[in-house]
Amino acid sequence: MNVAIVAPSHVPFALGGAERLWTNLCDAINNTVGAQADIIKIPSQEGDFWKIVESYRQFYNLDVSHFDQVITGKNPSWMIKHDNHVVYMLHPFRGVYDTYHLFRLPEEVSSAHPQLCSIARACELGVETDELFAMIDGLREAENVIPGELSLPSPFLRAVLHRFDANAMRGVKKFVAISKTVAERREYFHGASEIAVAYPPSDLPVRSGAPGKYLFTYSRLDEPKRIHLIIEAFRRVKTDFELRVAGVGGQLERLRELASGDNRIRFLGRLSEESLIEQLQSAYAVPFVPYQEDYGLVAIEALGAGKPLITCTDSGGPTEFVMDGRNGFIAEPTIESLKGAIERCVHWPRYEAISAAARSTVSDISWPRVVESLIPSGSTKKPVSTRKKVVSLSTYPIYPPKGGGQARVFYLCRELSKDFDVHAVCLVDGAQEYATHRVSDHFTVEYVPADKTYCEKDWDLYQTGGIPTTDVAMVGHYEQAPSFVRAAKASIEDADIVVAEQPYTYKLAKKLTTDQIRIYNSQNVELLLKQQMFRESAVKDVVLGWTEEVERLACEDADLIVYCSEADRKNMERIYPAASSKSAVVVDNGAAGETISYLSSAERRELKERVLPGQLVGIFIASWHQPNIEAVRDLNKIALQTPNILYIVVGTVGAFFKDSDEINAQNIVFTGLVSNQEKDLLLQLADFAVNPMSTGSGTNIKMFDYMACGLPLISTVVGARGIDLPEGFAEIASIGQFPAVIERVAKTPRNIHKRIYVEQRYDWRAVSSRYIAEVRNLISSREMWRG
Repeated sequence: MNVAIVAPSHVPFALGGAERLWTNLCDAINNTVGAQADIIKIPSQEGDFWKIVESYRQFYNLDVSHFDQVITGKNPSWMIKHDNHVVYMLHPFRGVYDTYHLFRLPEEVSSAHPQLCSIARACELGVETDELFAMIDGLREAENVIPGELSLPSPFLRAVLHRFDANAMRGVKKFVAISKTVAERREYFHGASEIAVAYPPSDLPVRSGAPGKYLFTYSRLDEPKRIHLIIEAFRRVKTDFELRVAGVGGQLERLRELASGDNRIRFLGRLSEESLIEQLQSAYAVPFVPYQEDYGLVAIEALGAGKPLITCTDSGGPTEFVMDGRNGFIAEPTIESLKGAIERCVHWPRYEAISAAARSTVSDISWPRVVESLIPSGSTKKPVSTRKKVVSLSTYPIYPPKGGGQARVFYLCRELSKDFDVHAVCLVDGAQEYATHRVSDHFTVEYVPADKTYCEKDWDLYQTGGIPTTDVAMVGHYEQAPSFVRAAKASIEDADIVVAEQPYTYKLAKKLTTDQIRIYNSQNVELLLKQQMFRESAVKDVVLGWTEEVERLACEDADLIVYCSEADRKNMERIYPAASSKSAVVVDNGAAGETISYLSSAERRELKERVLPGQLVGIFIASWHQPNIEAVRDLNKIALQTPNILYIVVGTVGAFFKDSDEINAQNIVFTGLVSNQEKDLLLQLADFAVNPMSTGSGTNIKMFDYMACGLPLISTVVGARGIDLPEGFAEIASIGQFPAVIERVAKTPRNIHKRIYVEQRYDWRAVSSRYIAEVRNLISSREMWRG
């Protein structure tokens, strides 16, 4: 059993309790039969927001897969990814957890900056870690970010770190806390229900000895240790005992002033280990009254030396061991109550009994017990995953999603990965580099560049027909893409389920599979869509022939067909009657609401006045897709009739018109491809959205983007197809009616109910539930049949 103890090395370095704990734990594991351990530490800075984020990123990217088990216990080390990850909880970043309330800051992020709001909302909705890092990276170049909004602590930092930590905790196999006090801080564990407790022993070799006439306390002389409370209480006790205080810290001078005039109080400064042991050995008792201490090794050491412990009801960890009048004394955290506890202690008539009880209290705290809690006996190898493996085949990149089709595949795969191990193999442009993206612990995306011969075949089709054919070329030319075929074959070999995203990879999927479940995830009725796109194209017959061939194969062969609308299902069954006898499920296109902000009217007004004052703005989101190209041509006519409005066209459709002079409306601006953060900003700047679609199949995901930020919306019937729109959520009009409708509704206020509706009805988590249920049913049926 090879174990990695992963921990941060704080900058500047300081040897504290955590460092000693990891060293002792490592030694204890190495003294266990069949186990060996090593400590892996990475320098971790907490000086500002960006340093904290980079520290989290370092641990997230750390590869510890060559170990059988990993143990972490402090932020940001638990960001590591491992199937056998145990958290031995010390504490997270305190400033955004248990001490956050001391700064009197709100928990909610309230900012006029759209990117901050977008990231905070994404954190609230459960954004995955890779996407959150990408969103934060986009913030680096953002303008007008108020420095205080990224301060330590701040509501924004709290939102980000809570999301990072919550995501990390989802991959943890077991939680163990160093004390019951820590285990009861439920927000540390982000929903974990079972938390064991394993008390770590001290490495101080304490000795019992005859009691002298002094009380002895030792710790950092900081405010949370409340040494001042001990001094003030002791000054009021009439006794010839001394109070000896060991340690250094920022409170030293204040404490000296507080003790001035009382010759019974002595400050010993920093003690060597042997001097500390000697002072503890001869002490009569140890007062230790910190505020909400996580654990308190001082308490364990004092009790182990047979010294009664004096503590307070709100001292946290120490209260777990002290039984008043039996092995120590418990006071309320007031001077008078603590004075009374000290008086009881120095006058206690049965000292030998209380001393023996103190030693007995901690006699069973040992490192072997801790190791047993963290590494169950018999654990000699990595646990075998019981998750089924899903392979997704796509003819285009999906991560990060930059268009409607990409979003559908990405988010459905992301939701599947909560139950299954998902690996997506994507054909990408031949000029790109091969890459593997780890989206989460159970979701990876592999980018395979198209081979030269495939690119040449695809280019010939494009040049002849004038319309991109990269997807449909897979039907006739997949053998010219050997790199993609090899990657798909390697992934499918140990897969349980293979999903063809659109029909174009289905022919290859059928060839490479044996007894795996095959799923056809339909985004459109492709034959109808290609008929619309390639009406007069010179390659029409070839494209339609390939499309009909592979779509029919998918409908006749798939174990499950996934439609994105009921209308698509009916059309598919009409064209391919065999589809009507297949298992099928309708999974609506969904919304990634976490990537889109909803600003208040005041916040939007401030943003608009800063960026586009006085300008009425319409927005249209569109990828390079024939129905979108036709919609832009119609938008050009609309823009010419509404010259007072600036139309922003977001997405890759702009590349189609780059060298074209057919768009002559001067009030249309093409942005090209943008990041999620940039898209969010543009949506906030817009006054209304348009969706002038005249052709296409499936449903338009852009409609959910518009509604998620509450925009007034004008769409055609085709643009709104397949979407259950409540009354008043969109103005439905023909292309000829758009100018008049736009003039009427462009200044309508945003509607928060649209946002709420999208989150409740069309969030990807909600719409994918039926899909996941059908996949589970398929697996169960297959296993029963085999059994």
